[in-house]
Order: sequence, then structure tokens, then C-alpha cells
Amino acid sequence: MNQKTFISAFLWNTLNVFLYKIMLQTHQVCLFYVISKELFGISGTLFSTIYLLISLTNFGFDYSLFAFHKYYIQSKFQFQSLIRQFIIRVITLLSTIFFLTCAIPYLKHLSPISFIATHTTLKLIIILIAIFIAESLRKTLELFAHLSFLNKTVTLVDIATLATYISILWCSFFVRGYIDLYAIFFIMCLTSWIELIVIIFRIYHFYKTLPAHNHSSEKIETKVIIQNQMINYINQVTKAVFSPNFIIIFLAYHLGMTKAGYIKLVIDIVILLYMLLNRSVGIPSGALMSQASGMQVSLMPNFKQTFLKITNGYIQFLYILASIMLCTWTPCFLQSSSVNMVLTINIIFFTFSGFLEYMIITYEKLYLTQKAAKTLALINSCSLILLIAALSSISYLNNSYILIPFIFIRLFAIIAIIIRAYQIWDVLPSLRIHKTTAISCLIIFGLSIFWYCL
Repeated sequence: MNQKTFISAFLWNTLNVFLYKIMLQTHQVCLFYVISKELFGISGTLFSTIYLLISLTNFGFDYSLFAFHKYYIQSKFQFQSLIRQFIIRVITLLSTIFFLTCAIPYLKHLSPISFIATHTTLKLIIILIAIFIAESLRKTLELFAHLSFLNKTVTLVDIATLATYISILWCSFFVRGYIDLYAIFFIMCLTSWIELIVIIFRIYHFYKTLPAHNHSSEKIETKVIIQNQMINYINQVTKAVFSPNFIIIFLAYHLGMTKAGYIKLVIDIVILLYMLLNRSVGIPSGALMSQASGMQVSLMPNFKQTFLKITNGYIQFLYILASIMLCTWTPCFLQSSSVNMVLTINIIFFTFSGFLEYMIITYEKLYLTQKAAKTLALINSCSLILLIAALSSISYLNNSYILIPFIFIRLFAIIAIIIRAYQIWDVLPSLRIHKTTAISCLIIFGLSIFWYCL
């Protein structure tokens, strides 16, 4: 993958996330004012639960695609090994659902389980399970499509299905006069399955373009792939626990559904930025680095130069993003009443927590593609242990500061990830602020002061 292809993937993915999240955010704002705040909080928490479970039940499959994608697309014969892995993935997914369904009656006394179950019915749970299956498989297939440079197809399908979902839901509102959980999730279920089918057909057409055999390619044993998935499962679990989805559920549990509804509306912007950066920078850079499939290759000057060019440019963007966040949240913090202070502080902490995730997008892909997932898993394991220990004593913290453990532990992990990357690959990003970045930040600060004084 050359830099021209990276730019093309970057542009299509940016267009995808920008249009998708603008449409979704507009829909969310309208929904926020049409339904009750509690119902909005419940729907947001249920969506977060679905996507959190998707990450927790992926068992490292998606992350392993970064390491072995280049091998899978060498020929139809090698692609068939991916099909076998995917069938195992489906069986594992269905088995997990069966296990969880059987276990829930025995675990419903646990407060986190009863908290979610209180706001659902059997009919709604069946719909949520169907969404969970469709979205889990779609997420995997879309990642493969992105790595295969089918970005245009993914963009068009994503936008079309979202437009269909929003149109049907609001037509239903104008006909029925109200929106309930069944309408929100049943329509989501239909569009998710349609999107999944379309992506399957597109990947099938991609498969038909591959040569029948590639005798020069080195065979990768199934044992190696499974080991990689097991290691990467630790990385996925860590990512899920520090993700916005888990934090939304965490806040809803501690602050209540109504407050979670307000927080969900605001921090959807943070999730928009994360999706934008992950899809436009993270996945294309992962595809770029997967072409250098080994430590020795990654030490080549061209590879290091490309990685640092992407990462350093990305850091300049983060500086501008940080200035925007600072200018946005500081007035809100200063003007907050004591009643809203808990909401404001948690939103600010959530924003900062999300910002930490932005910082290591390119580094995570470096570890995943360069056979260093085990090192990343070791760092992430330490993060999980520390977080579990911190959350066990979370009751001692004021509700305004319950996100502090997430921030400090993730910051520790980021420092360790960057230092270890420097030791392995001799890649050290430049933190120097460029003149253009400094000017942009000053303009942002000036505009915010002018707006605040009006």
C-alpha cells in the first residue's frame, strides 16, 4: 500500500464518518427532544451494552486481521482459510449467546445485570440479540473490507443504511405520534441485517478477483493464527473497558439513566471524533503497516519515515483538537451550577479520557501489524489489573471524580506503549508544535474569547 492509496482510504473513511456521524448526531438531538430523557438514557445505555459485548466476544478475531490480512488476500485458496476462521467465529458467537442466555437467570441478582435487565423485556431482548449478531459480524466484515481498500463501498453502504434507518424511524413517529424502544431497536435490527448481506456480497465479488493459487506465499498454520487471536483478545478487552461504550454504562449505573442521557448526547461528539480518527487514520495506517509484515521489514528507513510522517502529522492535529476541547469546555465548567457540576465534570473527564485514546491509534496498529501484539497485551494486562483494583474502591470517590482511575491508568499505559515502541523500532514521534499548528490554536483561542465576550 503506497501513500497515494493511504490518502484515498483516508478521504473515503473521513467522508464516511463525517456524513455518518453528522446524520446520526442530528437524529440523536431530535430524538433527545422528542422522547423522555430517561428513555433516551436507556436507549443509549442499551446501544453501548451491545457494542461493548461485541468487543468482549470478538476473541481477538478482528485484531488478527491486521496481522494476517496480507496472507489471506494472496489467493482464493488462502482466502478460504479466512472463511474457515470466520465460520468458527460465527459458531463461537452463537455459543456465547447461548451461554449468556442460560447464565442470566443465575446472575440476575448481580447489580450490573439487574440494572440492565430492569429496562428490558423478553421481546426487546430477542431484538437486541439479533442486532448484536448482525452488528458483530458486520463490524468484522467491514474491517476486512477497509483493509482490502473497499472503502468506497463501505462508505456508500453505511450512509445508505443509516439514511434508511432514520427515515423509517421518523416516518413511524409522524404516523404513530411517538417513539418507543421497540421502534428504535426493531428498525435498527432490519437495517443492520440488510447492511450485513450487502457487505457479504461485496466481499464475495472481491474474492472472485483473487488468483486461484499463490505457490510462492508462505503458509501460516492455524495454530499461529489462534495464538495471535488469544493474545489480541487481551488487547481488545482492554480497548473495550476503556472505550466510550463501557464508560457510558459505568456512568449510567452510578449516576442514573436520566443523567446518562444528558451525558450521552454531549459525548456523542467525542465518539464522533474517535470514530473519525480511528477510521480515517487508524485503519488506513494499519493497512499500510500490514504490508511490512515483520520486524526486519519495519526497520527499513522508508517504513519508519512513513510511520513517523503519519504519526507526527496526526500529533499536530491532536494539538488543534485539544485547543478546541479546552475552549469548548472551560466556559461550560465556569458557568455550571452546583446541580450541574457533576454532569459537567464527568463530561470533561470523559472528553479527556477519549483524547487519550486518540493518542495511541497509530501505535496500536504498529504493534498489531509488526508481530508485537504480545508486548501490547502485557502492557494492557497491567492496565486491566490496575483498573480492577481501582474500581473495587470506587465507592470512596465522589461521583464527580469516578472517571479519574480511567484517565491515570490509561495515561500510564500510553507512556509504556510509546517507550517500548522506541526500544523495539527506534520510532520516536516529534512533540514540537509546528508554526501552522500554533497559529491555528491561537486563532481558535481568539475566536472563543470573542464568542465568550459577546
